[in-house]
Amino acid sequence: EAVDYLGAGTVEFLVDGDEFFFLEMNTRLQVEHPVTEMITGLDLVEWQLRVAAGHPLPLSQNQIRAQGHAMEARLYAEDPERGFVPSSGLIKQLVFPADPDVRVDTGIEAGDEVSMHYDPMIAKLIVHDSDRDRCRARLSRALAACFVDGPTTNLSFLQRLADAPVFVEARLDTGLLDRDLDSVIGDNELPDVALAAGACYWSSVVESEAASGGGPWAQADGWRVGAEEARSLDIECQGERLNVQATGSAADGYRLDTGVKTLSARLTALADHHYSLAVDDQHCHLFLFASADGMQLDVCLPGQRWRLQRHTRFEALAAGGAADGRIIAPMPGKVLEIRVSADESVAEGQTVAVMEAMKMELAIKAPFAGRVGQISVTAGDTLEADAPLLEIVAEDH
Repeated sequence: EAVDYLGAGTVEFLVDGDEFFFLEMNTRLQVEHPVTEMITGLDLVEWQLRVAAGHPLPLSQNQIRAQGHAMEARLYAEDPERGFVPSSGLIKQLVFPADPDVRVDTGIEAGDEVSMHYDPMIAKLIVHDSDRDRCRARLSRALAACFVDGPTTNLSFLQRLADAPVFVEARLDTGLLDRDLDSVIGDNELPDVALAAGACYWSSVVESEAASGGGPWAQADGWRVGAEEARSLDIECQGERLNVQATGSAADGYRLDTGVKTLSARLTALADHHYSLAVDDQHCHLFLFASADGMQLDVCLPGQRWRLQRHTRFEALAAGGAADGRIIAPMPGKVLEIRVSADESVAEGQTVAVMEAMKMELAIKAPFAGRVGQISVTAGDTLEADAPLLEIVAEDH
């Protein structure tokens, strides 16, 4: 009445004891409104339109009954391991659970682009059940049934959070992630099924390419007098490299030796990018997306995505070791400031640039002490993630 406002809206206050302080008013439904709808059975969007058209509220507060428990998970194009900075890019594959008891609110589909200019939310998954424990378990299953390939998302984080003991036991507060993010994310160790998928895929590619020449000498089955020769695959994930020795064939399956463990695996193509994988006694469905040059592979498992890189023995000769000190954009966005000049000396941890995306500012810091080499951008430039910013040359270079 004080501001003569008629319609759905949310007024937010900060409360401290007996005092309260106005923060903001949102003249719309909140992003969490599906939770209210699930436990009340009401359509708040319909109510909003009715009120805007001059109709009274259909029910009074004492007529509304809440039943059960509801939870909402927001799937975002963001990177939890890099401070939840937003990401952008083409959505190559997007699969949601086919469970009628899981509500999915989204306006995104495969083939759409997540832009750096708008909020990076891809979808909301909302579930409802009779109590919190059953509801949480349903949410975990719903997240495990999602597949996303394209920009980095928080899907794996959501899955881990839903299953984390602190969440299962409802021992959480708003400071949890600031205080204990690592325990929620976990060690993020590459699972056997993801490694096996990559090794089987690249082994079959090598096998197919070698056989395309025709004749027995072109066969890449590893045959030799006395023993079968293994294919050597150097695979990197999240900065760690593994050497996998693969023997066998795509038709009969592969024996994969990492030096630490040995896996038996078979990868079967079902449809475009869609595969089934058997690893020892595990079976699963997954999606695989290879880069144009075939050296990068996105492995999309239920609720997870892993990006693998294949290396060859010739890369070290070609690279020339020039990557040390190269600072790249950690997210797509706009360069607000470049705070250094070429040949300027900088200290480790000194802010050398500032970027902005999705109303967030991020300080880019020098990884070590040195002097500034080439600067590739200027303030005002709009960049994609991993675009070069500048170079720091160590003092002893």
